[in-house]
Parts: sequence; structure tokens; C-alpha cells
Amino acid sequence: MATSLDGASNIDGKSAPLSTPADRILFHVLRSQSDAIVVGAGTVEKENYRPPSVPPPHLALRRSMGKEGPPKMVVVSGSAALDPHCQLLSDSPSENPPIVAVTASAKSAKVKELAARADIVVAGDEHIDPPALRAALSERGLRHVLCEGGPKLLGSLMEADMVDELCLTLATLVAGGQSSSLLGAPQLPTPLPFVLTSIMSAEGSVFLRLGRDRSEPRGEP
Repeated sequence: MATSLDGASNIDGKSAPLSTPADRILFHVLRSQSDAIVVGAGTVEKENYRPPSVPPPHLALRRSMGKEGPPKMVVVSGSAALDPHCQLLSDSPSENPPIVAVTASAKSAKVKELAARADIVVAGDEHIDPPALRAALSERGLRHVLCEGGPKLLGSLMEADMVDELCLTLATLVAGGQSSSLLGAPQLPTPLPFVLTSIMSAEGSVFLRLGRDRSEPRGEP
């Protein structure tokens, strides 16, 4: 994920202004280590997602981890409102279609249309249930999962306390306005502690890697 200094996760609806060449290198390194990339339908359409690929410089890393082929793309669209003609679905090979996660309450006609181009997973009744989605991906052997947003999806995963590691690019600029924050709107029941495991900087960005601290809850001694 990436934010500005004042916490904006996008500028004019796009994350690209928050990125730098160094950030994009790390973006592909993270992808190369993943079994699956999970992303919200809105982000897929706004950012014009394409089928994932692994750049040649990162192929050796991926193969050293016992992974062949590109990571699986997983699109979260509870209402099945994803455009079935979006570039991600249109350009994906039929032998390796993306997964689209929907709810049981999604309109059957929309689900059927998506099923012609994607592998449909039902994860929840009225709303996407993160643990159900995780279980469905695990059943398919997809256990190292990278979430690329957007904020609403990341917020739901944080609410379910299902984020083990946060890789955050901090762009050294101030966006202002009403741009959405890193997690969108949800209020977490309790703050989730993370521990800084590494920090780097390059080209006007600061890169933070933080692990979820699952030790004893912090509080008064």
C-alpha cells in the first residue's frame, strides 16, 4: 500500500502519483513472492488492472521459492458488479482465469456472466467474509496472499485481524483534499499493534515493512 504524508491513499482516484520507480521495483518483488494477489473490484477498474506477470529480474526469486507461473489474481466483488469486459478478465488466458469472490446474495445473472471468464468463489452471505475467502484460497493451495487494496478491502482484512505484514510506501508529499485513508472508513474495535522490521528510502519515498505484533496486548502494566 502507499499513502501521502497526510494519509491519502490516492490522488484524483489514482495511486500512481504516490509511486516512484523504486516503489514499483518493490511492488514486483512482493508480487513475485506471492501465490495470489487479492484486490477489490473498484481498484481493478480504476487502475486498469491487467493479468499479472513476473518480470525477468524476479523470475529466479520466484523459482527459488518453488513457485512457477505468475501469481493468481483474486478480485473481490461481493455484488458481482465487476465489469465482465474489463481488461483483467478479457486478457487473462482461459486456462488460468482470475478468481472472483462474490457473496451468496449477488444477482445470479451477474455471477453467471462473470463465470464465463473467471473462477467464482462464494465467500459470505450478504458481505464478503475474509476468513471464508482465506479458507477458499487455502483450499486451492494459495497461502501466501498479497493484498493490493483498495482501502475498503484492506480495512475489512484489518477488522478481521488477518494482516500479518504491512508493506507501506510513504510518499514524501502532501495531498490535501478528501482522499480516502489507508483503511477507508471502518473503525477497528481495538488498535492493532505492528512492529517495524525494516525501513528504506529512495527517490522521494520511504518504505516501511511492519509485522503484526501478536504478543501480549499492550496496556497499563
